[in-house]
Amino acid sequence: MDIEKFVNEWIAMSNAYDIQSYLNTYHSDAVLDDPTAGSEFKGHAGIREYFEEYFIGYQTKTYLKNIKIISETEVHLDLDFTGTFSTRKLKGTFDLVFKGGKIISAKAELV
Repeated sequence: MDIEKFVNEWIAMSNAYDIQSYLNTYHSDAVLDDPTAGSEFKGHAGIREYFEEYFIGYQTKTYLKNIKIISETEVHLDLDFTGTFSTRKLKGTFDLVFKGGKIISAKAELV
């Protein structure tokens, strides 16, 4: 699996608000943990809710600042976010774990 290519395509889908393609990058029983949102989002239904509220709802755009491939199944991303939630860029991270070429676990944090 080409993790860097996957991440760039995942961000492009997110920025295009292509919800179906975005969801297809997640394993069906994936868990997305975002302490900033105060919740874990489970499976495609939960991740759809997260994406619709925090990305589509706030017109969030994501910019990759740094990628650190930890292993064949793990990556750490440093990101900037813009959107209607703030007049300035917010910095954040995503830690992704892959299984079978899809995201099985995602941890998102604003820093």
